[in-house]
Amino acid sequence: VLVPSLTAISNYCNFRQSVAGVTFLAFGNGCSDIFSMTAATLSGVEGMDLAIGEVLGNGMFLFCAVQGVIAFIAPFQANKAEYIRDCCFYALSILMMLFVLADGK
Repeated sequence: VLVPSLTAISNYCNFRQSVAGVTFLAFGNGCSDIFSMTAATLSGVEGMDLAIGEVLGNGMFLFCAVQGVIAFIAPFQANKAEYIRDCCFYALSILMMLFVLADGK
């Protein structure tokens, strides 16, 4: 259902398939995260635990589970340098978040 709809939207907007994939498909994939993070943030201080848990949980799920399932279904060769770069940036983002949360305010 998503791919034919994405094709129709990209044809209507005169987008190449690759542009539509990195814009509309990414938005459709992250839309539930955006709404749950907005709801958690608007609920005040009580909702911040949910927001932080969702960010970490989503990141770990995508980083580990999705890649693992794809590797079992369709084995692939990842570029080692790019994978290490992504791991380092993900670890850096978690460290930065922990640094911000460490002050307790």
